[in-house]
Amino acid sequence: MSKKDRIAVVISILYFLFPLAVLLGGSRDAPVGAVMVISPLIVYWGIGLLRTTSASSKRVRNKNYESRIAHEEG
Repeated sequence: MSKKDRIAVVISILYFLFPLAVLLGGSRDAPVGAVMVISPLIVYWGIGLLRTTSASSKRVRNKNYESRIAHEEG
């Protein structure tokens, strides 16, 4: 885990505490407000997950391609 990832985790935890406080406030619109506040966090981590998954699948495809070429040449 890189330093950038660790910073993102700490900021995310702190950012998650604010909607929790809103929910505990007990207002009738609190769940809607909490979802609106936390939605950028969900989008950020979702994009990060998709990028990581995409990069991993590219590495696997390249590795399979290289091993297939080596097998054909061998």
